[in-house]
Amino acid sequence: NLIDKELAKQQLMYSIPFGAAVSLNLLFQQFDKIVCISFLTPSDFAIYAISFYGIPGVLQVFDSLSQVYLIKMTVKYQENKIKELADIYKLLVTKTFSFSFPAILIVMLYAEKIISLLFTRNYIDAVPLFRAYLLSVLVFMLSSGLILRATGRTNYTLRSYLVSSIVIFPLTFFLIKYFGRWGAMVGALVSISLPRFINL
Repeated sequence: NLIDKELAKQQLMYSIPFGAAVSLNLLFQQFDKIVCISFLTPSDFAIYAISFYGIPGVLQVFDSLSQVYLIKMTVKYQENKIKELADIYKLLVTKTFSFSFPAILIVMLYAEKIISLLFTRNYIDAVPLFRAYLLSVLVFMLSSGLILRATGRTNYTLRSYLVSSIVIFPLTFFLIKYFGRWGAMVGALVSISLPRFINL
């Protein structure tokens, strides 16, 4: 028998909810930009788009660490060593915060110079939005959902995104319509944070 039906069933039960959650996450990340097209002027949209520049390298390092620690946590779960799994998670969060938090503070401090250098002074209005977006990096560093993946409970991840969508879509639309760029940024931060906090 070339196909292990039980294993295939377990893999589908893991990957289908996780894939659906990833798809919703991508939609959350783009929804504010889609709505902005209808309510912001081209210049306002350009300023808003620049505010998502982020810190090159930080999230890439975080993703690499997450993949390594995910494997370690999965092994501990299979060995039924839950305390050790939790210790690995705490170590990951400590490490990611140790390099990301100072980087965020430095970039926030020099945000005006960075934006001016990369995009000219014409986009200086993006600085406060850029600083606000940088706070979302701390949310990523919480490694939300990683334990759910390690324990194969990706259906909880999907549920968190489905519940979040009930809030995120109408709230983001309302905020952008009535508060422009800042409304869009608040909507984006809610989109990033809400499902991850539910996962935690």
